[in-house]
Amino acid sequence: MYTILYALDIIYHSYSCSKHCKYCYIGGIFYATNNHCLSRGKSFFVGSFLTDYCNIEIHLHSAFEIFMATTDNIRYYIEGQTYDLQAGDLIITNTSEIHRPSIIDTNPYGRKFILFNPSVFSEYLKDAYPVFSIFTERKKGFFNHLRPNKKRSKNTSSII
Repeated sequence: MYTILYALDIIYHSYSCSKHCKYCYIGGIFYATNNHCLSRGKSFFVGSFLTDYCNIEIHLHSAFEIFMATTDNIRYYIEGQTYDLQAGDLIITNTSEIHRPSIIDTNPYGRKFILFNPSVFSEYLKDAYPVFSIFTERKKGFFNHLRPNKKRSKNTSSII
């Protein structure tokens, strides 16, 4: 997982898009379409936010997502599973996992995330290592929650 984060950090700084991505509702599900970033040859959308509310509907993405909680008040729902997060915890979702964060109190909602298209790595990996198996080789809604130890959490926070 940390190999992915470091590689994303390097590639992101080479190819990042400074514009905001688009969102839409289809059939009652909120999709982050990422049309601006991902369909224009860009491979990343990175966000870091601290807000007073969490008004995010259930949705999916056309990219893989790595989400990092920066506050201790987030409850994350993925495919019927519920995860209570602590600051520094990671959530991973693939393109077929419906998910939604919520907050469990009135404190601000803090998060960082990276949405990325895994095809950007094809020229670098050449099938040498199944680096995306953490996204693709598991049952939907299971093993989405990662809790790094304190040292790794600090390192991860500086990358995302």
